[in-house]
Amino acid sequence: RVLLDKPGYHAKHEQFSRDGRNRVLIQLNQMPDVKVVLLSELDVSGGETPFPADQPYTLRPTGHEAWIGETAEIFFSTGADATSQGNIWRGKVGDRQPTLVYRGPLRFGHISVSRDGKYWVGDTGEAGIPIYVGSFASGNYARVCFSRTEYDGQQWSHAHPYLTADNQWLIFGARRAGHPQCWGAKLKVGWLDRL
Repeated sequence: RVLLDKPGYHAKHEQFSRDGRNRVLIQLNQMPDVKVVLLSELDVSGGETPFPADQPYTLRPTGHEAWIGETAEIFFSTGADATSQGNIWRGKVGDRQPTLVYRGPLRFGHISVSRDGKYWVGDTGEAGIPIYVGSFASGNYARVCFSRTEYDGQQWSHAHPYLTADNQWLIFGARRAGHPQCWGAKLKVGWLDRL
């Protein structure tokens, strides 16, 4: 059955919660021209409740979001401007404001969260398109590697990095020499513990 039919909005990037509440994280793009990007929680029995994302809370979400482990919280990235202190956030339905996860000049995209909910992953637009992993608990982060992907405007050239379920490998896509491939970087034992 249809869980949501919101006139004027396109629903995409659905993700099922792992907290036992049977919720679906959904991105809702107001059309045409994506004037608004809502992030909402759908109850499988019906009903949509928005997360504190997009105006008046943040700049427009970029379309990259994930549940944080087995919690009711999500992690998401937004656009950035000259006044932005950062562009990656966490929040849950009912929060008055989302919480900025990282303050600084880097702008993260293509974000994800480790299966255990302890770490976040994201790439940046810096030279070589580096991929970083950060700790939600400590606030620390570090560069794991460079994806060296060559953007060509297609999704296959975006890194879309994530950690494997055991947190031992960083998996990402990269288009190099005109050929899209899947890459893996094995984390050294204890590397995540330093975060």
